[in-house]
Amino acid sequence: MSKSFDVVVIGAGPAGYIAAIRATQLGLSVACIDEWKNRDGKNAFGGTCLNAGCIPSKALLESSELFHRANHEFSKHGISVSNVSVDIAKMQKRKASIVRVASPACSRRQKWKGSSGMENFWVTAK
Repeated sequence: MSKSFDVVVIGAGPAGYIAAIRATQLGLSVACIDEWKNRDGKNAFGGTCLNAGCIPSKALLESSELFHRANHEFSKHGISVSNVSVDIAKMQKRKASIVRVASPACSRRQKWKGSSGMENFWVTAK
């Protein structure tokens, strides 16, 4: 059985899912195609940016920046700290929790369950 859509969006990352949502708001039927799987092997919205790229990188960057500031800038403000150290496992755990919270929020953003004229396909687009 073949199906036709007004719009096909390849990738449910930050640009793709917004484009798909906007198209449904304009009354168009939308197919949203993505193949991203989270670390549990389940389908996940947000693409590379949310799940492995931009968002996780920024979470780690923020932790690194705070470490740097504690070592090099706090004293300028009259704040003394000693024995500042990095716990990589905790940094990774925090990063993972940010992704865990953001991915479902992305899914809920506009009833991603196939309603509102949008149908999701978890496959590789060709």
